[in-house]
Amino acid sequence: MTSNRSDGGYKSRSPVGRPRSLPLDALERVLLHEQSGMSYRQIATELRNTLGIDVSRWTVRRVVLRLPPYEMH
Repeated sequence: MTSNRSDGGYKSRSPVGRPRSLPLDALERVLLHEQSGMSYRQIATELRNTLGIDVSRWTVRRVVLRLPPYEMH
């Protein structure tokens, strides 16, 4: 395979998998939904359906519990 880049490297593909962090507006939405009594899974589904953000329920849990990388003061 030959390279088309002047530095000899290969063009990287688009990122694979889920994003590593949530946007700030999504963090606020997660906390509001949790306060209203929604489960982590329900919140993850809501983010996927309304914002198009594919997150796991475990990411939602980290946001709610303010675990890394979502420590908020």
